[in-house]
Amino acid sequence: MPYSKFTIAKLEKELSVKITRDDFFKNKKVNQTDWLKQALKLSQSLSLNSEKAKSEFLITPILIDIRNINKNSFDIFSGENLDVDIDRDLNGECDFILTKSQSALTIHSPIFGLVEAKKADITSNSIAQCIAQMIGAYIFNEQEENSIKTIFGCVTTGEIWQFMKLEYLNEKYIITIENRKYYIDNTDSILGVLQQVIDFYK
Repeated sequence: MPYSKFTIAKLEKELSVKITRDDFFKNKKVNQTDWLKQALKLSQSLSLNSEKAKSEFLITPILIDIRNINKNSFDIFSGENLDVDIDRDLNGECDFILTKSQSALTIHSPIFGLVEAKKADITSNSIAQCIAQMIGAYIFNEQEENSIKTIFGCVTTGEIWQFMKLEYLNEKYIITIENRKYYIDNTDSILGVLQQVIDFYK
């Protein structure tokens, strides 16, 4: 999976990426539903020792809950390939792709968000992989002639969530990493960030 080959240095050198840090999300909370509370309670009693397990039992319920809260106004694709430029290693599988276009069969633009699941701690390499996927999404939208100016991304272990955004300015991909991390014991804040991402495109 070439997306996983990227490092921060490779992004900066080969794809004209500039990385900054800032606080760009408001301190907003969205109340989780009773269904999500029960799902996470049951999930956290399991042995979640793999990325796949955390994706299925921690991340997916949160994404489904915010989708239901928003009356299914966006679509979620899991484990799909996003192959946009093989020569530049912008291809491979993405854990979760969020699209404004609703289609039960194939990914359509615009893609507005990606979530990358990791088994252990969030590292610079996992952040680099997610950034590469965000760039892939930006290019995919352009290829589909349905481009948007900003793409959001997240790397998460299920318990810890690190959010980012991509903007394309002056022929550079500007990546802003949110200073704060969000934790599963404050799920309402994670939902609050996801809601702000969704609201950005309304």
